[in-house]
Amino acid sequence: MKDEVRRPSPGFISDAEDILHDIEEIDRRNEGILTPAKIASIKRYVKRGGELASPEWLAINFKVSVEDVNRVIDEMK
Repeated sequence: MKDEVRRPSPGFISDAEDILHDIEEIDRRNEGILTPAKIASIKRYVKRGGELASPEWLAINFKVSVEDVNRVIDEMK
């Protein structure tokens, strides 16, 4: 069986292009949804401060509403 060619199983990510496609697909599905990962990232940006901690920028970056971002910020207080 050493000479047998192994085929990837279904769902196997074979190369960088597939990985990027999967990331883009996940981002597309999560657009407008405030996921736990987005909440954690928003909190990290706010804790660091600076220009990138503005609710408007965070809303654009994470593809959620400004109201959602403000809610996360308010919960941190």
